[in-house]
Amino acid sequence: MLSLVCRRLSKALPDTLKKSKLNLELNLRPQVADHLEIDLPFSKSIWIRSSFINALQGINTRLDTSGQADDVSLFERAIDAVQDQYHFDNAGTPFRFFLAYKALRGDQCTLDGSPRLRQRPMTSLVKALRDLGAEIECLEEEGFAPIRIKSGVESGGSIEMDSSESSQPISALLQIAPYLEGGLEIQLIGTQVSWSYVEQTINLMTAAGAEVEVAGTSIRVKEQPYQHSMNALERDWSSASYWYQFMALRKSGSIFFPQLHTNCLQGDEVLLEFYKNLGVETVVSQAGILIRKVPSHDEHEPLSFDLSSCPDLGPALMCTFGALRKSARFKGIAHLRLKESDRIKTIAEQMHLLGCTLEYDGSDEVRLRRSEPTEKENFVFDSFGDHRIAMALAACIPLTGNSKILNAEVVKKSYPKYWDHLNDFAEIKEW
Repeated sequence: MLSLVCRRLSKALPDTLKKSKLNLELNLRPQVADHLEIDLPFSKSIWIRSSFINALQGINTRLDTSGQADDVSLFERAIDAVQDQYHFDNAGTPFRFFLAYKALRGDQCTLDGSPRLRQRPMTSLVKALRDLGAEIECLEEEGFAPIRIKSGVESGGSIEMDSSESSQPISALLQIAPYLEGGLEIQLIGTQVSWSYVEQTINLMTAAGAEVEVAGTSIRVKEQPYQHSMNALERDWSSASYWYQFMALRKSGSIFFPQLHTNCLQGDEVLLEFYKNLGVETVVSQAGILIRKVPSHDEHEPLSFDLSSCPDLGPALMCTFGALRKSARFKGIAHLRLKESDRIKTIAEQMHLLGCTLEYDGSDEVRLRRSEPTEKENFVFDSFGDHRIAMALAACIPLTGNSKILNAEVVKKSYPKYWDHLNDFAEIKEW
């Protein structure tokens, strides 16, 4: 049960989160309940893909998005609107999916976003759509937003796509492929990153009636419109990562997540394996997932994690080791630089406060090493406008005791009720 204080805060925070800039002060409560229950948001990646597939069929199956990720409602509002210009803030997935959607329809319009979204590469998707006959103009810098669609795709065929920067362009193109004349074959070039999200896309497409074949680095989609509406919803494993982090930093306690399940469409469930060595035990049941703190054993060698297919786990995992001041290696991290912030750079800047140094080891690996902390109290963390950075830094509270989070409003992008839920553990006030 959530505390009375938390219920009071949950009534107050939504209005506060509407502010364009919100700074919060967190202070660890002297007494924290040993067991709590938290309703996680639904996976925005699954929700948006389901909405996309339904929109392609002309099906409106809108669900209540209150309390869910802002990216979901942003995408659905764009799908419902008929206008000349669309603004996607810093929402990479909705932007890329909507670009493919409008290019398929041949609707003339301009897509734009925040200054950070304008820095995120769109080259592979723009090139692929042009290869399929669409006329697309990058209005300022080639390969980046703002982007103008002048005419739509003409037919399918065989194309190459760079898979080393992001999986989102691949997923965007795959989802429109059943409506392309002759279908589509994509030949992937380069290292495959975030592959679990491509698999998620393919599984949802197949459930909707598409025929998809994967053979090595080639993906073939038959020309065959979707046949089934999609209402696939799963509780979000990415959001669970901050509570695994929180539990790894505690000495005892447990948290239950109703309706969170394993063997699902989300690759991020691998985090339950990642946190075994950090003293977080996962108990699986039909009702949901229980995590609890158990004794852990120090490893003689630094633990190593491959984040190439689960990049959203990077912030929580790196901040876990940073707060514990333990060494670790993280591989497959190059594409973390292209997210809502340059997550490698932003995490590295915050780790110095905790007493760790994040060192580059080539372009795709970093090492976290113990150093002298630059702060011992009154930690001030900057989210750099990145929702996952804000939540991961806040979840260090069991060891920092108190901290301040700049631009805390950004959590609404994926987990709007995060501060409500964290209030069970920390007193939260606007700063």
